[in-house]
Amino acid sequence: MYMSQAEKRAALLLCLLALAGAGLRLTSVRHGALPFRPLPSDSLALRSVAGQVESRRLPLDLNTASAAALERLEGVGPELARRIIEERVRGGPYKDLRDVDGRVRGIGAVKAGALEGRVIFSTP
Repeated sequence: MYMSQAEKRAALLLCLLALAGAGLRLTSVRHGALPFRPLPSDSLALRSVAGQVESRRLPLDLNTASAAALERLEGVGPELARRIIEERVRGGPYKDLRDVDGRVRGIGAVKAGALEGRVIFSTP
């Protein structure tokens, strides 16, 4: 494929800009701070994203997790997440995985073992 001199320069400029962007991103990740001061509207967006990231973090608190958060656990679909929440509302907070195993239909010893280390239980 033939490229004119101007096209070669443009391609080189795009590559340099991509490298500079990657370097800036790497620097901001390493230092844990943004390389610029965010605008107030950016701050709202950042808080929203931070909240979403926090909700996806493991281990997941089984006594406060939403249905959407529960569904992110391997082996937990919409129906099982619904049953976990319904039983939590009806019977109160869970104490441990054995309690969940005994109270929620569809969670047996195998599934409870798979959830080990991925869930925690806060005290009310």
